[in-house]
Amino acid sequence: MYFRQFCYTVDPSVLSFLSSTGEVLVEENTKRTVAIIAAIGSSIKDPRIHGIYSAEGKLPWPKLAKDLAFFKEKTLGHITIMGRETWDSIPEGVKPLPNRVTIVISSSLPEGKNFWGNQSEKSFFVCRSVEQAIACAKLEKPNANIFFIGGKQLWQEAIPHCTALFVTHVYGDFNGELTNVKTFTQLLEPETHFSKYDFRLVEAKSIVDENYKLTFTEHRVGHPVYVQ
Repeated sequence: MYFRQFCYTVDPSVLSFLSSTGEVLVEENTKRTVAIIAAIGSSIKDPRIHGIYSAEGKLPWPKLAKDLAFFKEKTLGHITIMGRETWDSIPEGVKPLPNRVTIVISSSLPEGKNFWGNQSEKSFFVCRSVEQAIACAKLEKPNANIFFIGGKQLWQEAIPHCTALFVTHVYGDFNGELTNVKTFTQLLEPETHFSKYDFRLVEAKSIVDENYKLTFTEHRVGHPVYVQ
């Protein structure tokens, strides 16, 4: 159940909220990280199967404690922006994500500030576009980092605004999921988005979690390669 509190107007050309007199209320924070954070899968049996992030709307691997801890470490205290399907996939008991500003991009939910379950401490924002969501984020928490957490369409629309990518690569046997997977390999292929926006690998770290090999990677715009 959603309860609308207010609606706002955004000038996407400056990505700032304005007062009725036109005064800019939020200044750009050049130190802010604006990033995509995602987990993708690679088949250990068939290396051609790469870029799996969803199977029938769900992750094709079990919840992995170390991957969840990585996501929490990066996003806690900051801002998460998601599409409607990602919002709907979050269990009711944990939405909106605690200790984070949550922004949902949707054409159907009431625009503005909403309250989940009519609970004042469980507020979230609904915007109509990536640009409006970024403006909302800057108003609500000017010094916080911004993370686009899914899904694929949102990532593709958000990448021109991003300064970083945090991608967890999950290696496992995903043969049972191949017929219904969705991919965002186009997002990661060097000849497409990576080369256009000059994302470079700055860190990669591999661990094992519940018999799955995970590689946490960080890409930044225009940075040299550094792998540990």
